Amino acid sequence: MPVRTGRLVLGRAIALAALIAAVILCVVLLLNATSGGYEVRAIFSDAGQVVKGNEVQVGGVPVGSVDAVKLIDGGRQAELDLSIDGGEAPLHEGTTATIRNPSLTDVAGRYVALVPGPNNAPEIKSGGEIPTEDTTEIVDLDQLLNSLNPPVVRALSQVVHSSEIAAHGRGKPLAAAIHSLNPALSRSAAMFGELDRDQAAFRTLVSSSSQLVHTLASHDSEITAGSQAATTALRAIAGQRAALASSIAEAPPTLRRAIPTLASVRGLLRDTDPALREAMPVASGLSELLPRLQPATTHLDAVLPELRALVSAPGTDNDLTDLLRRFPQIADQGVPLLGDLTDTVAAARPVLAEARPYAPDFTSGIVAGFGGSSGGYYDANGEYARISFVGGPFSLVGLPHASTGFGQVRSGAVERCPGGANYPVIDRSNPFVPPNVSCDPGLAGSAP
Repeated sequence: MPVRTGRLVLGRAIALAALIAAVILCVVLLLNATSGGYEVRAIFSDAGQVVKGNEVQVGGVPVGSVDAVKLIDGGRQAELDLSIDGGEAPLHEGTTATIRNPSLTDVAGRYVALVPGPNNAPEIKSGGEIPTEDTTEIVDLDQLLNSLNPPVVRALSQVVHSSEIAAHGRGKPLAAAIHSLNPALSRSAAMFGELDRDQAAFRTLVSSSSQLVHTLASHDSEITAGSQAATTALRAIAGQRAALASSIAEAPPTLRRAIPTLASVRGLLRDTDPALREAMPVASGLSELLPRLQPATTHLDAVLPELRALVSAPGTDNDLTDLLRRFPQIADQGVPLLGDLTDTVAAARPVLAEARPYAPDFTSGIVAGFGGSSGGYYDANGEYARISFVGGPFSLVGLPHASTGFGQVRSGAVERCPGGANYPVIDRSNPFVPPNVSCDPGLAGSAP
């Protein structure tokens, strides 16, 4: 009996100790829950129908709730007390808060979406504030519609009505299309988020777009004409659908056949690249030459018809084309003639070589000579002529001796050297004794 009583007392003591430990643990947890929570205040210009208990989300995941909503600054702003779970706390400066709506048709269920600031920014202490410049209030559908004027509302109503007609009976394909557009829409949401983040750049974009639209509106007639021309061109292309389909079908084989040619062209371009590099210095001069050639091209307009008539004209044997046709016959006759002429010239070469040094004397005798040769001289009285008679062995036979008063008369001078009709000059440049020519330099004239 005493043993059972001792065990019962021991069990009751252990149960009481466990109960006390549980109470102490609950008190600690409650104290931590009330004193260790992380809270921030977000200042909005419009609370947008947010109420106590609405969720606070980061990236679509709930991380807290709205503890209180109150007006500050004389009712011109709203202050939202937000409690954040420990996993996302603490927030950092640069955190933005936006009031959002789960859907356009939902008038309740608002939530606060947070975009945390960079981790290297200073922390926002518990009880700190997210200022107005980092918060964005919600824009309700009613506010958007009320900002539109009546013509825009009627046009929007017509668009909605037309969309209903277009989507009638096509729910499943439309749903599939929307499902396929989900990635693009998600990226669009991210893009609009970035636009909303950089307000200055967005204002610049809107201003530039406004100027662009104004410029386009000032050229509405040109745009209309271009649209009509494009419509006409597209209709013409649609009318040639079969031919266009055939051309598209033929394109792959044609491209396959063109591949070797394109490969050759690539090799050709690689080979011509050094030449082009060498020609680069000439390009600048060519750019100056081409404008100067423009006046010549205007004169070519008058020359080209005559040149065309010279090359080809109606009739027979009256243009360059007919002459070229005759060339084979002329060649048949001219080739033997050229052969004979070659032999003749070869036989005449020794004669020409012998006569060549006397060409000046021969020319002087024909042009200004008297009896064979003459020379012009100058003294104090002006110009006078020295005449030298050149004759054959019997030129003076039977004539009286006429040496008196006429200077020296020499006979038998049959091997004069070139320039020998005159007396030798001081530099001894005459008479000229060419090689391989038989002449006597002693038969030169004498000084007066």
